[in-house]
Amino acid sequence: MRRKYYRCDEEIVQYNFTIKHEACPWCRSVGFLILHGFLRGYAEDTPKQIRRGRRYYCSNRNRRGGCGRTFCVYFAHILRNKTMQAKSLWSFLSGIGNGLSKKRALEKARLAFSQSSAYRLWKEFCVNQSWIRTILSTHSPPPRMSHTADSTAQVLCHLHVIFPQQCPIAQFQQTFQKPFLR
Repeated sequence: MRRKYYRCDEEIVQYNFTIKHEACPWCRSVGFLILHGFLRGYAEDTPKQIRRGRRYYCSNRNRRGGCGRTFCVYFAHILRNKTMQAKSLWSFLSGIGNGLSKKRALEKARLAFSQSSAYRLWKEFCVNQSWIRTILSTHSPPPRMSHTADSTAQVLCHLHVIFPQQCPIAQFQQTFQKPFLR
């Protein structure tokens, strides 16, 4: 199975050596994948574009049997389709989990986003928390909490229990090979 999230650039380079033996995720043909450049985008802390991953192309040029479609692999510390990185989102979410308001959690995380962006991120997390909880439960049972704890606090605590040492969101993406926010 092809991985979608990688920890670092060296892991993606190792994957590059095996792409001729990999099946295209779209057409399942083998032997037609080629490098197609880097996936670039903006991050919250720099005005320059950063590398967010790598693109691959299933070549159909010169009568090759590929489908002509592309796919991407991502760095685990990058959130797909967001300018925010995983550690920043974790800082924001854990601030709310510790009882801060969304505005105060945004300030404490030192993010240069508007307050409405904070509310949108929180809503997106709340919408996705049921499937995040399901995936986490396949790894280990949820931790015991008081009966008054809300569901979002339970999800954040469960993330922290499973992945205590580093950014839990990046570890989630790398371990389960699924985006944290869909």
